[in-house]
Amino acid sequence: MIMSNKTDNNLSTSISEMYKMIGGQIRKIRKITGITSTELAGMIGVSQQQISRYENGSTKISLDIILRISRVLDTSPYYFIDDGLLFFIHHHLPEESTCLHNTETILPVPMI
Repeated sequence: MIMSNKTDNNLSTSISEMYKMIGGQIRKIRKITGITSTELAGMIGVSQQQISRYENGSTKISLDIILRISRVLDTSPYYFIDDGLLFFIHHHLPEESTCLHNTETILPVPMI
């Protein structure tokens, strides 16, 4: 049972790190577009404090909120999600990360 608790704790930490990565991406594109956290909050219908929590990764962010933010910031929702998921896979699922890397190095790139 101790092993299970350790695994659960590692997964919780990993998920927390993923939310921080997603939040960092949100903050980055928000600043690039020149929108304040208060303005973004008003545009998607949440408080400025909630935007801060999303950007810090201190609270879970739903897909609905990611979609709203991506519309306001005129970017794909994948911009926020991809980096977080790739980070998660690379750092916490090493077998899958190795498989992805091996696939990229083994498969030839088609010439068009």
